[in-house]
Formats: sequence, structure tokens, C-alpha cells
Amino acid sequence: MISDNEQPQDSALSSQAPVEVRPEETARKIAVVGEIPFAGSRVARALARRGLAVRVLCPDSAAEQAVLRACAPEGTVAAGAEPQAGIEVVHGDLDSNVEIVKALGGAGGACFVSPVTMAGRAYRPWQHLEDIRRFMAAALVAKIRKVVYHSALGAHARAASCALRDAAAAEETAKVWAAGAEALAASPSFKYYVARTGPLMGPADGFLSEIVRKAKTGLPFMGVLGYGSTLVQPLHVDDFAQCCARFFSEQPEELEAGRYSLAGPDTKTLLELLDMALARLGRNKLKFHAPLFVLGALAALSPRRGRAGSGDRQPISKQPEIGVSPRCSRGGISAPPRAVGLRERLSLLFDVFVAERNDASRLLGPAAALLTLKQTQEEVLAAHISPALPC
Repeated sequence: MISDNEQPQDSALSSQAPVEVRPEETARKIAVVGEIPFAGSRVARALARRGLAVRVLCPDSAAEQAVLRACAPEGTVAAGAEPQAGIEVVHGDLDSNVEIVKALGGAGGACFVSPVTMAGRAYRPWQHLEDIRRFMAAALVAKIRKVVYHSALGAHARAASCALRDAAAAEETAKVWAAGAEALAASPSFKYYVARTGPLMGPADGFLSEIVRKAKTGLPFMGVLGYGSTLVQPLHVDDFAQCCARFFSEQPEELEAGRYSLAGPDTKTLLELLDMALARLGRNKLKFHAPLFVLGALAALSPRRGRAGSGDRQPISKQPEIGVSPRCSRGGISAPPRAVGLRERLSLLFDVFVAERNDASRLLGPAAALLTLKQTQEEVLAAHISPALPC
């Protein structure tokens, strides 16, 4: 983790020419990077519906098609179509400084989307801190005015899981770079927002979709990690997207920079979510609970594979050269990197995914109602039944 007195340095980025800024254009253009197929595409749609121009950094064709589907006018099919007005797709990934700067150049705001599920971080889990450092460095070069970092409820330096430890370190990184932006007078009006969420819900979410998939199997029994007692307060991905869009709006007033906790209206255990899915499907299954101490012993015997493996990586204490990074898969959920492993999955069961305070309703306004678990479950079930919807 970077100490507070370090100034952001990056020779690969600082050597580039400053991005020309046109105030009348940048104020209404927002760049979206990070995990795109599931959450990022919804954020792009929410921004566009607020009348903002959106540029999305898409690592592959699956991400691009997800953006086209999400942002297409209702009742139309976007496959093979050009992006609608106000939506710009830039091809590239987070391994490249040049591609990140290209995505952020000329924009007034940028949003980094990175959901954490009960199986770990959904996108580039082992490169996350390096990705955040490159993203913030590019924001400094591009003179971005507002930055939103998608963090996780329970983010803490002493969290059980690597995903939440990294989220805490990334929050600190954003704080340090924000201080550097002010000190260097590169962007004196720079503001950064941290949007903490629990697991996000919706079709293809890697959360409720996985629970429904397990409940739909024809087997009369199923295994459950531990006792299913972990509490979660999941938020629908569209509600999250609306909250993200609100950060870039100054109506009715500009939000103060800082940390926001965003959560859904329902708090359930993982076992309750499974039982809800089984009841809705009309299935009865015998559940076999694997004791955590047994699973913990098995995880302890598994090899420690570091940053590409089992979830034992410790937070990086020294800022690396941002211009140097190992290559990895370009995919998002459609082509994920190596699985996090049993150790990380077990660690997440001991972490916190419930908000002490919920800022979602305040951001969305008194007239908006957060989507409930029941509503989202119906949506996810429909996606599994209909081949036209992603699941």
C-alpha cells in the first residue's frame, strides 16, 4: 500500500504530452473501464440516459456486444449494430497505459467498475491494484475532474479475503493520487468517489445466477460451503448503475467527494437465498453442508500460487512501475482469468457484505424504489428460461 506522503510517479505516463482539454466537451463525457459485460455496460446505459456522452474501454468483442445490447433502444436487437448516439466503444485493456489514456482522454469523468461476488473479484482479481494505479495515473494525465472507484462493502486492510484487502488498498491508492493531483495542480477541481457495494444482482451476475443454476440441477441433493450463514445485502446492478451516474450529475447539487455505501433493501443469508430459489422453482433438495474447518484444512493443504492462484496474496506495499505489467486474458466475465480457488472462496464467507448505512436511496432520490430480491430473482429466473436473455 502506498503511504500518504508518497507522490504519484510514473515515467511511462508523465512522458506523454498532456491531453488537450475542451471544457465544453469534457464536462459531459464519461469514460467507463473495468468489468464491462455485466456491470460496466449497465453503467454506460445509465450515464447515456442522463444525457451524458460515454466512452467504454472494451477488452473483447463480448464486452462490446454487451454494451450494444445494454444501450440499444428498448425493443430492438443490437447484435452487429453500431453504438447508439452518445456511446463510443474503444478497444483495449487495462494492461496498456496508452489504451487507458486513449479511453480517458478528453473526458470529464471516469468510472472504474469491479464487482466482487461470493466467488471473488469478477474481473482481473490478481491485477486489481496494478490496474487501479494505471487508471489513476491516466486520470491525472487526462486531467479528469471526477473519478468513481467501485469498491466493496467490508473493504479493510485486515479483511479475510484478498478481494476486500485489495479493495481497501485501492481506496487508499485513489486517495493518494487525488492528493497528488491537487499538489501538482494538474486538476485542482479533482474529486474522487468510492462506491462500496456488496454482490451485485441481475442476469449473468455470477451471484444469484449461480444460485439459480445450482437449484435447477436435476440431482436430489446439493453441496453447500459451510452453513450458509453469511449475511449479504445485494444490490441490483441497475440501481448501482443509477447511483454511479448520479456521481457525475450536478443536479440538484454536486455530491461531496468521499465514500458511499450502496446496498439493496433486503438482508439475507446465503442459505436463505438458496431456499428462495428452490421454493420458486418448486424443487426439494437434500443439502450437504461441508464444515468450514474441514474445508479450511483442505485449503491449507492447497499450494500457494500467489497472484495467479489461491487467494493468499498479500497487499502490495510498494508501488510498482505502472508502465510494466504481466499480460493476462483480455476477457471479462465472458473470458475470466484463472479461478481464485478454495482458499479465497472460504475467506469471503467470513467477510462483511452488509452496509452500516445505505446511501443508495439518498443518491437515487425519494421517488426511486430499490429493486427487491424477489423482483431480481424473477428476472434471473426469466433469463435462465428464455434463451434470448444472458444468464
